[in-house]
Amino acid sequence: MSKAATDPRVTIGSKVSVKTTLGDTYQGKIFAFDARSATLTLVEEIKNTTTNVNKRVIKTEFIADIKVISRSSESEPGKLVMPKQEVCEERLKRALAQAQKSEKMLGAGVSAHAQALMDHLAKM
Repeated sequence: MSKAATDPRVTIGSKVSVKTTLGDTYQGKIFAFDARSATLTLVEEIKNTTTNVNKRVIKTEFIADIKVISRSSESEPGKLVMPKQEVCEERLKRALAQAQKSEKMLGAGVSAHAQALMDHLAKM
């Protein structure tokens, strides 16, 4: 278990920066922690969009480091906000478009190494 996992400052509502074992870094407020499924849910603020927030669920086994940016305010209530129907439909359209784009990137009869290289180039 990492030192960050036992740090009493890392609580629900705290603003944190999470670095994963895959090298990605996410910043947001801790929305939830589920010990049973070993997941941490972050709420990331998104500027210049209609969604305003994104909830990211991260398996704790992929967390390399957590840095506390600011502690939670005890008076700050956690609340679950249901997204609007239009937002859900837009997210679904984007997810389907991304899935179709990803499907086109799959090579037929190529080696795993060649596919991994193509996947990496597609991220750029």
